[in-house]
Amino acid sequence: MVFADANIVLELLLPDRIRKHAVAKALRGEQAAISMLSVHLAHYFGRKEKYTAEQIHDSLSEFQLLDVTADDYVQALELLADNEFEDALQLAVALRSGCSKILTIDQTFAQNYSTRIDFEVPKNA
Repeated sequence: MVFADANIVLELLLPDRIRKHAVAKALRGEQAAISMLSVHLAHYFGRKEKYTAEQIHDSLSEFQLLDVTADDYVQALELLADNEFEDALQLAVALRSGCSKILTIDQTFAQNYSTRIDFEVPKNA
């Protein structure tokens, strides 16, 4: 299973994103999962774009939803490689859930944690 970082979800959801096609191509044929942190961000930014909750929910329906637990929080504190706690938390959820790689457009996230899990960073299409 592939873990999709929050920025992957936002590329697919929000209008006029430059990596939308590359992200969709990278996800094709993959069983993908996201954390509830990403669900929150999709609703936050989607609502700013005037999407309804139902439209956002429909766009997330292709993903398996993964809980964020207190243990993930503790693990993220131990994994933290920089000041990007969100990245460490996403990594903790992906590792606990047995994901084989993380799909992200955040080069720094991939560089900071590439020794922990495989990353794929889709380029502009």
